[in-house]
Amino acid sequence: MYLKKFDPMKTILQQLKVTFPEVYPKILSNDRYAAYAVLHLFGEYCAQHFENDKTKEILNTINSLYQRKSHFVCNAIENEFFFEMASQLKISELNKHFQIIPENLWALYIKVLIEIQKNNQQ
Repeated sequence: MYLKKFDPMKTILQQLKVTFPEVYPKILSNDRYAAYAVLHLFGEYCAQHFENDKTKEILNTINSLYQRKSHFVCNAIENEFFFEMASQLKISELNKHFQIIPENLWALYIKVLIEIQKNNQQ
């Protein structure tokens, strides 16, 4: 009997596509890096529409994906979604960020902000 291997990255793509079709890219490559490109795009969308209700919905979905604790998913969320979002948002408005970002993700967001600041100083 053939069992299909579970692919958490494809699960991310499917969930984001179904839940947020208006943000999901119309054309997407079918390679193994597609989920990274989609997370990058969603991070960019959230940064550009930060106080929008859709951003809160996306952040809640990202939170639920992150809480599943898949190593690949967590790394992709950190390296693509949060890096893009944190790079574009003003650090001087950190309190505003915490009003919108789910509390479970605050430590992750701060970690990404610190990495960005450290890299900018080098």
